[in-house]
Amino acid sequence: MNTKREHAVVIGGSMAGLVTARVLSKHFRNVTIIEKDKVNDKPETRKGQPQTRHIHLVLAQAMNILLGYFPLLKKELIEAGALELDVCNDYNWYSYGGYKKKGVTGITALTMTRELLEYHVKKHVLSIGNITILDETKALEMKMKDENVYALVLEKAGEKQLINTDFVVDASGRGTRAYKWLEQHGYATPEETKIKIDIMYVTILLERKEIPQGKKAEVISYTPDAPNEKLGAVLMPIEENRWVLTLIGMRGVEPPQNDEELLKFLKGLPISGLYDTVSEAKRLTDFLVFKCPHSIRRHYEKLKKFPGSYVVLGDAVSNFNPMYAQGMASSICQAKVLDEVLTIIPANDKVFKPHIKKVNAVIEDFWTAGSYEDFKYPETEGEKPVGLKMVNGYMKALQKAANKDTELFKEILEVAGYLKSGKTLFRPKIMWKVFKTNL
Repeated sequence: MNTKREHAVVIGGSMAGLVTARVLSKHFRNVTIIEKDKVNDKPETRKGQPQTRHIHLVLAQAMNILLGYFPLLKKELIEAGALELDVCNDYNWYSYGGYKKKGVTGITALTMTRELLEYHVKKHVLSIGNITILDETKALEMKMKDENVYALVLEKAGEKQLINTDFVVDASGRGTRAYKWLEQHGYATPEETKIKIDIMYVTILLERKEIPQGKKAEVISYTPDAPNEKLGAVLMPIEENRWVLTLIGMRGVEPPQNDEELLKFLKGLPISGLYDTVSEAKRLTDFLVFKCPHSIRRHYEKLKKFPGSYVVLGDAVSNFNPMYAQGMASSICQAKVLDEVLTIIPANDKVFKPHIKKVNAVIEDFWTAGSYEDFKYPETEGEKPVGLKMVNGYMKALQKAANKDTELFKEILEVAGYLKSGKTLFRPKIMWKVFKTNL
């Protein structure tokens, strides 16, 4: 271990912060996580996590990274009630006038609550001997000497304290203070790119009755036909014999928030599975609401100067439209990048530039893919991606073809899970198959 890497501090104790702490534990003698909310030894939603109780999915590439850091995680989650489903064969994906063509692909996903996933990741992280957590603690400001961060001012129970550190990672999410700290120390504020999306989630949990022998509890997803439809729904089996149903309202349209309106909406859909399941199930929770007005990307990669021994990661750099399950996946991928950079860069104060360069490449992939989807709606505001009409026209044809062809659907799933580059969907072989299938 590098002798100049004694103590690292992570601001934020959610998924981004937890995986980052695991990474830092390989490179630093001690790691401290600073979390503003109280952290309990159970699956939970904390005050600073407004989206946690809604539907979540860990994309395939991100899950591979998680299992690399926590080899027992998958087994533990399944034992705790998570279900492992083939994303093609055990999901009923309805979009563009039909269901995606089913077939066994080997691309699987675990269905569970975010609370269960984060709890088991947290257990693994806090069992590592050189990691500790300070909960109910706020990071107020950073202290600098010779252009390097050497300490943070913390506040706990109204009392301030100083914590010295060799390295700081801001993984505090949407509430990040990083750009404000930069201003306080005379650094430039990063440029922002915003896309106005006006997304609204409404979620309930339902009782899941015993599934007949020989059958599986399957995911049912209805994707609205953009730009005319603006209400979607996803029903997913989760632990403790429950369903989670999340309704997604787009561009200012509010999903139903009572039983009568919910069943009326589901009954009016061109598929029966959602209505049949929900109408027969007992509701276990109130209707929970989450709103996301913007996707925001902060361009730290454009800054010419940045404090040494300090990096920003996860939603603190870029937060995404929650519809595409990119936020958690991007954070996990960025933590892996930090691991790679710390391995090859021995000086703590030289990490930022190579790290943000690689992180920007990760964010660019997620951001661009999401942007094409966002701008299917003319109400979306922001900078449009290159070739919008052409790309979205082709993707519509590809999605329609995937309703008839499992192999094409598998190609889509591999790209959506970041197992492959989106460019692979434009291979001549695939484009010809799309054309031929739609004929």
